Amino acid sequence: MLHSTGISSGRTSQKYEPLLSAENLSRQISTNWIWKNISLDLASGERLALTGASGSGKSLLLRTLAGLDVITAGPSAEKGAISFAAKSLQEWEMPQYRSKVCYIQQLPAFFEETVEENLKRIFRLKAHQHLQYDREKILNWLKELALPLTSSNSSGIADPSRFLERPAKELSGGEAQIAGLLRVLQLEPQVLLLDEPTSSLDTELTKLFEKLLLKWQTEIPEKQQNSPISTTQRAWIWVSHNPEQLQRMCSRTFRLDRDNGN
Repeated sequence: MLHSTGISSGRTSQKYEPLLSAENLSRQISTNWIWKNISLDLASGERLALTGASGSGKSLLLRTLAGLDVITAGPSAEKGAISFAAKSLQEWEMPQYRSKVCYIQQLPAFFEETVEENLKRIFRLKAHQHLQYDREKILNWLKELALPLTSSNSSGIADPSRFLERPAKELSGGEAQIAGLLRVLQLEPQVLLLDEPTSSLDTELTKLFEKLLLKWQTEIPEKQQNSPISTTQRAWIWVSHNPEQLQRMCSRTFRLDRDNGN
């Protein structure tokens, strides 16, 4: 049996309005409760680590927070709730919600077309038609990541344009994780739900990936730059089996613990 225990550091008792919150979430598979009555919150600008033993349901929790899995009633028949930006999940149109709270899976899936065509494809959806594909922005992100090339130049740094022209199905696991990140970042989300996002990257590329995300997190989205209203800072929940990475990238921990009870 599994239950959740939130172990936090850096949280004060001062009242605040969470950016993303969940109350009394439960998940059952067959007759076993994966987790019961989970409640957590994520503040604007916060970087939260989600930890727990293998099988504790970390990926399932991220998928539920992303609106990809149905919220089910717990053992007391009470159904949990999720809210984002002070609106319940039911008040959001799901495509719009998923563009603001984005799940980045460990192994991204792509259509059988080039990387760039896959990046452009998402803008065909009604929820994203107010946005436009920005090739220059994608190229700049790729330059920051300094991807190694199959056929590299003398410095060993990738030509970003050639990367975009490659068939997505031929990408290595690490390259696919990079393309998956870019596909999400271009939507200008407010919350990232990161599920082992660097598991296929080498040490050097992992550092560049982390550097890019830290820079992204502190930037003000273009559509908010001229707004006189206080902006919402980007935030994330990060799952990783690398404790050193979580120390670098997160400021607070929420742990899913194993319970021997019934």
